[in-house]
Amino acid sequence: MYNMMFDYRACNNLIRFVSKNRYRWFFPKKFKLCCIWAMSADAFLASCKYYEMAVNKGWFTEKGNVISNAECAFRFCSGQELFEEEHVGIDDVEIETEILRFCLQSHKKLNRKPKGDIWQKAQKWNKKGE
Repeated sequence: MYNMMFDYRACNNLIRFVSKNRYRWFFPKKFKLCCIWAMSADAFLASCKYYEMAVNKGWFTEKGNVISNAECAFRFCSGQELFEEEHVGIDDVEIETEILRFCLQSHKKLNRKPKGDIWQKAQKWNKKGE
């Protein structure tokens, strides 16, 4: 999943709600989680090329941070610069699969562990001018 920490919390909240707190954890304890967003940060989100594309396309938040969501990551990976995500289950799977493939083909050391601060890695080149 692209933002595994979000999905992890959402699934846990869902199972707690539907089971009326009888079950607290959606994933078994030994289940290994993999975050495509974390892998993307190591593969390309913190790269100069991604930053240059973000500048050219205006991929910045209101606060001036580089946007590193799945939609922009897919645009970068696929070269489909006008792509707009539909946020439908199967479409999400297809674009996340493409992002994962792009990451694995980079042959870089990739951190797969989900964390909440991945977006900060994409700011590497954004903060160079300060």
